[in-house]
Amino acid sequence: MKLEVLLSCMNQDDLTMVELQKIKSNVLIINQTNKNSYLEELSDDQTIRMISTNSIGLSKSRNLALAHATGDIGILCDDDVIYYNDYEKIILNAFSEIEDADIIIFNIDPINFDGKVKKITQLRKLPKNKYHSSVRIAFKLEALQRNQLWFNTDFGAGSKYSSGEESILLRQAQKRGLKIYEYPATIAQVDFSDSTWREGYNKKYYYDKGAFTAAAYPKIKYIYFIYYVISLHKEKELSNFQKIKWLLRGIKGYKLNLNYASFIKYQ
Repeated sequence: MKLEVLLSCMNQDDLTMVELQKIKSNVLIINQTNKNSYLEELSDDQTIRMISTNSIGLSKSRNLALAHATGDIGILCDDDVIYYNDYEKIILNAFSEIEDADIIIFNIDPINFDGKVKKITQLRKLPKNKYHSSVRIAFKLEALQRNQLWFNTDFGAGSKYSSGEESILLRQAQKRGLKIYEYPATIAQVDFSDSTWREGYNKKYYYDKGAFTAAAYPKIKYIYFIYYVISLHKEKELSNFQKIKWLLRGIKGYKLNLNYASFIKYQ
């Protein structure tokens, strides 16, 4: 089996980030910038490819990587990931060990991060309705292609709704019967110091979560969104009433195909 890192980034002029991020396996870089071009560098141990594109949005970047990936196993990556030396061996060994696995979730070590990161402590199937960040997700490319699994381009950084794209993908994968496992091994560090994925538990945060709930759980969206109110009850930026209000507005906005800014104008 061959592993390929699928790296999403922006405004890169060369391939220096491959060394900085300690990527030793084959890698496909999707570089969102102001031009369309292709760059390839071959060596005895590694193939580095970079597709530069003027498209916008993380999910579009991920989908472009899926469309052009050539590895047997893919691992999603961003420019804030620094891999450990044995990451390739860990990932390939895990897929060899769990022969029926289509997707495997690994641990990462967060740095410059005050929140909580779910730590995997045992090998098990991914519980229903439990999700992980994209850079922890490795998969058999053939399984995603066979099941026509793509990232929802309405969700993710630079898209209509700011996050949730990987959760929707995992949700769809579970519904289509793919075998997904959590694996208790750590493959990388992730530096959150420049993270822009969230600007606090504000109105937009809950609006986008409402939209995510509508997309991921269309039949039980009005029940499932209560999870956010309960799990984030310690966050006092908004009252519980305001949280519910903006979650419901997110559900409505998703039906109307409106992002947060457009919904405010619509109101």
